[in-house]
Amino acid sequence: MEESNGEDEKQDSAASKIVELLFDLGAAAVAGTIAKSKEESRRQEAERREAQRIAEEQERVKEREKQKKKARRAKRVRAFILNKKQLTFPYPTDVLLGSEVGYVREKIESAVFNNCHSVPIKDIYPGVGKFVGEVEQVVVDGQSWIDSGTSVPYDAEIIITYHAKKDFAFPYSKRTMIGMGYKTLANELVDIGFTQIYVSRLEDLKTGFFKRENAVSDVVIDGIETIKSGMMLEYDREINIQYHAFPGR
Repeated sequence: MEESNGEDEKQDSAASKIVELLFDLGAAAVAGTIAKSKEESRRQEAERREAQRIAEEQERVKEREKQKKKARRAKRVRAFILNKKQLTFPYPTDVLLGSEVGYVREKIESAVFNNCHSVPIKDIYPGVGKFVGEVEQVVVDGQSWIDSGTSVPYDAEIIITYHAKKDFAFPYSKRTMIGMGYKTLANELVDIGFTQIYVSRLEDLKTGFFKRENAVSDVVIDGIETIKSGMMLEYDREINIQYHAFPGR
């Protein structure tokens, strides 16, 4: 009888330990779930605050632009009433040459001139010593040079010419290129003037009956979703040509 009681006590103790272990495991799982939930809540709150910050900043930028346009409009109204649209041009045009086009345009428009046009000269190519956006000429009311302080109507045409990347017409649609010899295609694109052309193997051939070895399987152009014949692309746009090949050859 005593031996039976001892066995019962051992069984009760083992059962108690198992219950404690299960309880601890359950508590740990609950704690882990709570921790993950708190972390997710913190992440969502951080994202909400960042989205709110961005929205508020965009609103501030929009309001600043609104006030800027309002102030410029008021200056033009005063010039129209008091000085027959005449304003003093703030710079000699030659000091603007060589600067970045966005900077030059902002300076001119800040001086309340409102008929400003930017015209690209697409001549930048390897070996050309100009940077993208570099101003080549500023023509104000038909004059290629004026001094600071010259009276100019606020609606006079101002043309800013600047240097931009050379571009070329792409010769094919994607459908036309599929099945062409990849070397023929790559060489043709190089001859046109494109400089960033890459080729890669697709080792998918077993017999070569249905797909020719070295035939183009796909063409991907960086930033272009639909490749169309005749579309204009900058000379250094990345072009990736994939072609069919036998494994190991």
